[in-house]
Amino acid sequence: MLKKLRVLWADDQPDVARTLGSSLAALKPEIRYVTSGEEALKVLRSEYQDVAIVDLLMPPSTWGGLWTLDELRKSGIRTPVIVLSGEGRQTETIKALRLGAVDYVTKESADRELLECVAGVLKKQWESVQMAIGTGFPIPLAVPFKRYQGAASAVTRLRKLIEFFEHALRFTCMVGLSDSSLLGVERPELSKGFLQLSRPTMGNWNQMRVTLASAVNPRRQFHGFNWALESGDIDRVIRARNDLAHGGDPSEPEAASLLAELERSAQLFLKGFWQRGGVKLFLAQSMKLFGGRFETSGVELSGESFALPRFSISLSKAIDSDRVYVAEPGVEDPANIEPYVLLEEGVDPGAWRVLVFDGWTWAREADLDGTETIRYLDLQSGKRSAAPKDTRRLAAIEASLWKQKALP
Repeated sequence: MLKKLRVLWADDQPDVARTLGSSLAALKPEIRYVTSGEEALKVLRSEYQDVAIVDLLMPPSTWGGLWTLDELRKSGIRTPVIVLSGEGRQTETIKALRLGAVDYVTKESADRELLECVAGVLKKQWESVQMAIGTGFPIPLAVPFKRYQGAASAVTRLRKLIEFFEHALRFTCMVGLSDSSLLGVERPELSKGFLQLSRPTMGNWNQMRVTLASAVNPRRQFHGFNWALESGDIDRVIRARNDLAHGGDPSEPEAASLLAELERSAQLFLKGFWQRGGVKLFLAQSMKLFGGRFETSGVELSGESFALPRFSISLSKAIDSDRVYVAEPGVEDPANIEPYVLLEEGVDPGAWRVLVFDGWTWAREADLDGTETIRYLDLQSGKRSAAPKDTRRLAAIEASLWKQKALP
């Protein structure tokens, strides 16, 4: 588990960087030093870092720090960046702040000011993430996290936090399974993993996550979520869940101790998800062709409320209406995430019913029709149900595909 603060330090003067890095000793950080913007970008695209400290004057250009910030902005990566500037570099420092740097410190004052600056940036970052959860995170993550936050006792909070991680695992796998490049390709290990989801335990979801990591298109956002889960040590969470399942509720002091450990894991996942730009789930309702683009509108499956906000997106290709899609940063065309996430109009006016995949059953001799095969979890009520009648055909097609691949 990443218990230490992770800091990426980009500076082409490594000796100076290490000297200044000692000023952060009170935070007990794990500092990774690189000497160019290209190296920094490579790390931030593939690893979790709590904060990056970037020198303005470094490769790959004269103002390599500005280049790095621009590339991070284009990639949608939100790792907070503190820039190091020299005296008299006000113009470049202002450019850095406009490109997304969250703060700056001059090299001349870094040994005195950097510690307080980093601590302040980390506090503001977590506050920003918490605000984003309630409004901008996909609803399969936002609702379970809200329930954890609303729990009173340590034991209840612990159970709700583990439930949140189960939803995070499930959602990560559903995003991976929506990758259209997986269809029509023989992957025995993936088919086997899908069949194990007839009993969708945390362990089975986690195994599916590991399997998908080697199968999903590298450009897909699944890899960012996978990276965030690994950063938060999902294996430790699963062990805690199993301990509770087999050993009963711990005492309040024991629960509080374990809760403190797992809350750090939750923060790492949520910050990692946020840093990588996240994804948007939406139901497409209407499209208009304008200027060679398909202007698509619908509702977004985001935030803590089931009264979903309106959503619009400009696409290069037409998509089917009344289907749920996942839109990802840097990927032109959204992916159809059905039947893993379904959306129905709720009983109350303006409210929606969100259903997430919760396993399936199959028999070699039986014909699949969807209702008997796919099971769902109603995100609002927490109750499990079969596939809605109007999605029967879609669910049956999906189940048949995976079943056919898995059978010898």
